Amino acid sequence: MKIISNILSLIGKAPKVLDPERVLALINPPEKILSLEHIEQLIRSNKCYSLVEKSFFDKLPDLFSDLAQSGVKGDILQAGVWKGGSGLYLQALNRHFQLNRSLWLSDTFSGFVKDQIAHEKDQAALAIFSTMLAPAFPVPADVKRLFQRAGLWDKQVFILPGALEQTLPESAIQSLCLVHIDVDFFEPTYAALALTYPKLEVGGYVIIDDYGVPAFNCKDAVDKYRSEHGITEPIHMISDFIAYWKKERHV
Repeated sequence: MKIISNILSLIGKAPKVLDPERVLALINPPEKILSLEHIEQLIRSNKCYSLVEKSFFDKLPDLFSDLAQSGVKGDILQAGVWKGGSGLYLQALNRHFQLNRSLWLSDTFSGFVKDQIAHEKDQAALAIFSTMLAPAFPVPADVKRLFQRAGLWDKQVFILPGALEQTLPESAIQSLCLVHIDVDFFEPTYAALALTYPKLEVGGYVIIDDYGVPAFNCKDAVDKYRSEHGITEPIHMISDFIAYWKKERHV
């Protein structure tokens, strides 16, 4: 975290209410996701606000530093929010790097619709997830309270409850500089890319949280969308699971 603090200090002073080390400690992300069973253990422990591996949080300052230096326009969007932990860190860096962009948090807050998940591998994982999450899905009020607790809730944070294909067209989003997609399965991942990538500015980033997860068909969705639209920018792996690329041209 000392490295993160040093990077952030180069960009300018953050509001006194914001301490990235404190924010990350509050989120308490797992160092490594070992299996679906491990995810269940993390959920039941109720000790973390994100199921995204810590390597994601360690890499984010580099991406935000580049966005700040290059001046890429656009808002920040996360598809797949859960308890709001990873979105909270997006907002922490939004503040620290003084981007002052709107942050859009999209989630159904009710899980996935089984009939919309067509791939056998995803269906098997969904059956497990449904058992894990069904007792208590986080709701928008929970996410807002987390942001308020960290001093990061403001008029530029927007929660979009419902399916992204319904909420995004009705939002005020004109362009995006960073998109974080964490919706696990083929259909929602493909839909999220189809809806957000045309709005992503050249020089912006798209992060796919589940690209390398062998239990999901997320990678197939990403590869299909990239192939269909002639996207050839290299994919970089943050960990075994998390991938990102920088948009270099409009498609």
